[in-house]
Amino acid sequence: MAEEQDPAQPSIPRLARAGAAIRGLAVDITPLRRYRDFRLLWLGELVSTTGRQITVVALPYQVFVLTRSSLAVGLIGLVQVVPLVVFSVAGGAIADRMDRRTLLVITEFGMAATSALLLIGALTGHAALWYLYLVTGLQAGISGVNSPARSAAVPNIVPRDQLPAALALNQVLFNTTMIVGPAVAGLILAHFGLAWAYGPTSSASRPLSSPSCSCDLFRRSAMKATCPPAHGERSRPDSPTFGDSASWSPPF
Repeated sequence: MAEEQDPAQPSIPRLARAGAAIRGLAVDITPLRRYRDFRLLWLGELVSTTGRQITVVALPYQVFVLTRSSLAVGLIGLVQVVPLVVFSVAGGAIADRMDRRTLLVITEFGMAATSALLLIGALTGHAALWYLYLVTGLQAGISGVNSPARSAAVPNIVPRDQLPAALALNQVLFNTTMIVGPAVAGLILAHFGLAWAYGPTSSASRPLSSPSCSCDLFRRSAMKATCPPAHGERSRPDSPTFGDSASWSPPF
């Protein structure tokens, strides 16, 4: 007599396939667990980008309170897009010719300085509209130079076989901060005021705990590394690095 088949057995392969499908949809966090430099870079970018998203909400709010004009709020985008496009085109060439570690440090401090200028305008209580436009245009231009150098960071601190996972983690970071940052900004503006929205993103007000300054510290630590070889691959002497020297330390 043929042996009866356990009715529960066919469900086991289906559960295994379902588990494999769920694992396939999950984000691979191996780069965060395995590579300290990438982890520091990612955490610094998380805090810094959240702070910038807070500014994205705070600045239009400040302009509308100052002018009561929707047109004035809309002009923020025009003021930002011109320097952003111009300096984004030039930023790639600058990043190729200049030590990227130094470029990242300069641009991050520049963005922190512009946040400090916005904070000063909020504290005075009567910042001129031209002043806000000038500062936000300057910040957009600096961001246009910062982005190409920042984009080149990840391939130089994780091996090639981990690059897709690292880029996916960066995309998760961006999408998360796009949601969390404006929500946090609304809570800050409602309960604490405009100055508190600019304060956390300004290294002038919080030199050790602000997102921008924290990102500087994280990145400058991360930039010490060169591109690690993929598993089973020997490192090459001509592999790209962030600067001319193998070691580098922050100037403090």
